[in-house]
Amino acid sequence: LLHLTTPAQGHVVLIEDDPEANVHGLTHVSAFQVPRPRPGQEAPVGFLGLVLASLRMNCRGILVCGEVRGAEAGAIIAVMPSYRAVWLTVHGTTPEDGLERLVAAAQMGGTRPPSPFSGGRQEHLVRRNLAAGLQLIVQMDRLADDRIGVEGVYWLEGLGDEEYGWELIPIFQVQQEVADGALEITWKADPNFHWPADVAA
Repeated sequence: LLHLTTPAQGHVVLIEDDPEANVHGLTHVSAFQVPRPRPGQEAPVGFLGLVLASLRMNCRGILVCGEVRGAEAGAIIAVMPSYRAVWLTVHGTTPEDGLERLVAAAQMGGTRPPSPFSGGRQEHLVRRNLAAGLQLIVQMDRLADDRIGVEGVYWLEGLGDEEYGWELIPIFQVQQEVADGALEITWKADPNFHWPADVAA
């Protein structure tokens, strides 16, 4: 996805714990790696600090974060309105599980600087901001032929009717069938899904 971006879309800031994304030749991408702490010392600038520092770079383009595990989730959710797009990765068994992990991570405390949502008393704000700032979820999984691929693509419409539910609408979902002794993997579009007018435009 990074290689499909162009300078016309604006500056891209990439923050990773471990460098995995190939940004060679992308002059509009600024890549940062969270520094490793020395033995017995705390890292001078953590993932959370780099996310907050990205705002001071006058970047209004795309913020790309590697795997999100901790309190940096709160900062990422808080800065979503400041960027044209925010991309992040989270581990979860389902899209709902991934969202719940982001909510839990955003409330983690004990970091310097602290998460904007730390303390666990603002869960409703985390959910509301996440539902407003996140739109598209791509779920990766190990398929029946042992490949890791796209299991489904979902649109986050917002919060569900239940107190802690999510309104997720499938766009594409994988179908795995055995026909004539061979595994067939296809991705089917949901005929009931229609892109919102502003996105379609």
